[in-house]
Amino acid sequence: MRLFYPKSFLTLILAGFILVALPLVASIFHAALSADRLAEQSQKAMREAVLATQSSWMLAEQLTTMERNARQFVVLGDPALFDGYVTMHGKFRETAAKLAGLKLDAQQRRQLDELAAGEMALFSSLASNAHDSRTSRVIVDDFIPLTALAQAISADSRRLIDREADTMQHMAANAQRMLALETLAVIPILLLAGVFTYLTTRPIRQIDAAIRKLGSGDIATPIAVNGPQDLENLGRRLEWLRLRLIELE
Repeated sequence: MRLFYPKSFLTLILAGFILVALPLVASIFHAALSADRLAEQSQKAMREAVLATQSSWMLAEQLTTMERNARQFVVLGDPALFDGYVTMHGKFRETAAKLAGLKLDAQQRRQLDELAAGEMALFSSLASNAHDSRTSRVIVDDFIPLTALAQAISADSRRLIDREADTMQHMAANAQRMLALETLAVIPILLLAGVFTYLTTRPIRQIDAAIRKLGSGDIATPIAVNGPQDLENLGRRLEWLRLRLIELE
């Protein structure tokens, strides 16, 4: 069976080089892309985990300040204290909204919704009964479960960093396995390089054998060179030379 060859020997070499190098370039590009994606995802996940931890800690601190202002207002009746409570309430809502925009698990989101709803209900009740000190004292006690809930959110946020670290470790292990598979893919590439080496050297060996036979006086064996067109042309020239030697003899 006759193999397919390009027209020139140089084209054969270039085609072999491209076919051998292309999978290697694709493998290197894929490895670099995977590493870049892993670094980007890791940085984003860790940044969100840190922001979640900071925001949950701020929620607990703001809630503590709100409770202190509310209790002082109930005892002292100073409107400035209630104004401070209202201001801190606005900051609390902003922090809660910022935390809600981050990547949270189902439990954290449920706790955050419960905390935001409870704080809003407490604020509305306290604002409606600001002039009733007895009722206000009862309402202020509702800060206690809210504070416990805020502390639970803060603790879960700290654990979120550990979970993200485990996730990044898992992603790194997957990337390492992928690189190992790509390394194994080099084996068939090397085999392909061997095939092209054979295709490249085969016509040269045929020409060398033909010249040796002519030099040793063997002009009875026909000369045939299989390969690129320019090398086949050289083989036909050698065959012409063989026939001419027969005629001269």
